[in-house]
Amino acid sequence: MLTALKHNECTLSYEELNIRSNQLAHLLLHKYSCSKSKIVGVFLEKGINFIITILAILKAKYVYLPIEINLPIDRIIYMLKDSFPSCIISSNVNIDKLNEISSKLDTQVNILDIERINYSNYCKNNILEKPKITDIMYVIYTSGTTGYPKGALNTYKGVTNRILWMINEYNVTPDDVFLQKTPCSFDVSIWEIFVPLCTGAKLILPNHDSYRDPKYIEKVIESENITVIHFVPSMLDIFLELCYFRSNNLRIVACSGEKLRKDIQTKFLQMYQNIKLLNLYGPTETSIEVTCYECDIEKYSYIDPPIGVPISNVHLYILDSMLNLVPIGAKGELCIGEMAVGNGYLNNKKLTNEKFVSHSIYDYNKSIIYKTGDIVRWLPSGDIEY
Repeated sequence: MLTALKHNECTLSYEELNIRSNQLAHLLLHKYSCSKSKIVGVFLEKGINFIITILAILKAKYVYLPIEINLPIDRIIYMLKDSFPSCIISSNVNIDKLNEISSKLDTQVNILDIERINYSNYCKNNILEKPKITDIMYVIYTSGTTGYPKGALNTYKGVTNRILWMINEYNVTPDDVFLQKTPCSFDVSIWEIFVPLCTGAKLILPNHDSYRDPKYIEKVIESENITVIHFVPSMLDIFLELCYFRSNNLRIVACSGEKLRKDIQTKFLQMYQNIKLLNLYGPTETSIEVTCYECDIEKYSYIDPPIGVPISNVHLYILDSMLNLVPIGAKGELCIGEMAVGNGYLNNKKLTNEKFVSHSIYDYNKSIIYKTGDIVRWLPSGDIEY
């Protein structure tokens, strides 16, 4: 059977993954179908149960809310008070912390221990009714660096577009092996999970906090023959100092989450001529990344790597303070349109209306654009410089 997941020495085939997630989905529908909230919290370490849980939530047409277990308790309390999940799926090792958090909330939170589920009690069959493309898929909270964290709502439409773009643009096949190392509270984790699972590729799940350990990552890349991996630029910088990509199978290293500096790009491309280095950009309010630049030492030797061009079915506009288009080379605010735009912020209509605005570009019909607040400019090549 084709392997879908591997965590340490445990593996799960695609057939087993489908059956187990179906059973959990049927359980959710049985226990929480009367709940007003369609949000389900996920409070689990990386591992096979984490992937089963996300798939089950989506199969049941719920919205998944990832809650990183290492987050400060006050932040978790804020997220739960704001989102009112119908339940939180956790495991025995985290129940005590979750009970402590629950005791500080105004309302009771339903906690489902995934390790105590008797799967044999629930149906193995696929759920016939599927989510609509415009339905909300997940809510991920922003960092809160500019105020309180905000629950960004994103749809199947945007996520599907992002996944299909990567599959088609970089020819992802069942021969690929992805490493899911990004924390679940960041949306990069979504493509790390769903690009391989949508193509029959293998997904490797490292130990929970291992993404902080370059030597551990180096070992996994080599032992598991990883072909696609993501780094934030600062982590990639450390990795290039301490480690080496010894696997001949690695073909794509993606970067996002921070600005990719010119010196990191140069060092990487001088060390690895046969590995693509991608500089990706995208705010939490849109469906993961919306631009991509394939790094090239010769193309822009005088500046840091640009964030590139829009991915498929995404429109980008650089606008002045009056929301007029600026010319090539002029600075302006990056605004995002079309399929990548999310559905605003959970329970925050005022800020949603400020950041997600109806606007007519080039006299076309009005559509919703997201105002990122990021200052950029078009380069003559068509790339965008941040």
